[in-house]
Amino acid sequence: QNVIDTNPWVEPFLSDISKGKQFITTSFSTTTSSYSWRVCVPIIIGHTATPWSILLSAALDQIFIASQKITFYSIFICIISLIVFVIVTFIMTDSIVKPLNKLGSSIKDIAQGEGDLTQRLIIKNQDEIGSLAKWFNIFIKKLQGIITIIVGKSKELDDTSKKLSDISNIMVESASDMSSKSGSVATAAE
Repeated sequence: QNVIDTNPWVEPFLSDISKGKQFITTSFSTTTSSYSWRVCVPIIIGHTATPWSILLSAALDQIFIASQKITFYSIFICIISLIVFVIVTFIMTDSIVKPLNKLGSSIKDIAQGEGDLTQRLIIKNQDEIGSLAKWFNIFIKKLQGIITIIVGKSKELDDTSKKLSDISNIMVESASDMSSKSGSVATAAE
């Protein structure tokens, strides 16, 4: 029978069907008593020149139920992903910021502690921050060695200057004694 007899909504699309064109439309279905999404696709049967088409119908509410499920699952997955991202970001930030704050606090204590070069940073991690603390400790150890050498040399210099001062005092006394003796010799010579 003619398609118009069973599906009167097709009438505006008859020219598309006869030309073998595909079309998609939405219309009310008397069979399901709801709006349906309809797709018409041309097909070729044998060696005939007669245009044939397959018409598929799906109720919109059924299509939307599936899309609503997909939307719900997508939103759910996005929310879970966001929560996981926030937790991972918090953990990573905490694992970086806490050691940096401790490192900064230790360096501040060393700097404000009247230059106590015997203090060292505690190395708990074997990561970049632990490496930074290790190299800072090596730097402080070398600096402490340099300061120890300077203190030792300054003590030697102090001892040497005391000896020079003592020699100078002896020379002043000797010169004074010599002067008084030469005065006595001059008097005796007169």
